[in-house]
Amino acid sequence: MEFPTAFLRSTFSKHLKRCARNFACLETWRFTDDPQSFLQPLHEAPFHFYNATEHGVRSWFKYFGVEKCHVSPNFTVPFMLAFLISQVLESVGASCGKEACQAAGQSTLRDWADFWSDRSKAPGIFQELQNLPNEFKSGISAGFELVAREP
Repeated sequence: MEFPTAFLRSTFSKHLKRCARNFACLETWRFTDDPQSFLQPLHEAPFHFYNATEHGVRSWFKYFGVEKCHVSPNFTVPFMLAFLISQVLESVGASCGKEACQAAGQSTLRDWADFWSDRSKAPGIFQELQNLPNEFKSGISAGFELVAREP
């Protein structure tokens, strides 16, 4: 027996928490998302409810009988790295030029892992990446800072 299935995209995910009860008529949910929704790694387990982490997706669908929540093959590390690196190189090339793009492409995963452990070991392309215009950073960064005040 076929059941109605909802395939949801990231553009809809921001509304899920508010709207999930309205879709109770659907027998099956299948939540799919694009890589940009997963750029912020899990960092507040088990209380990371607002991003498309496992905790977030489970929270969004807490009123349903979740049958499975796992990392599908298209969101595994190789695909995430490929997506992110591709976006970084494209952004550096468009913003900083071909030489900077080549320099970014020559940095290694070890260079970046060492930097994470020791901030004094910044790869040579670090400053160019730090100085990317916001139009490039906004699509490939791990989050945003908002400064606001009461009206």
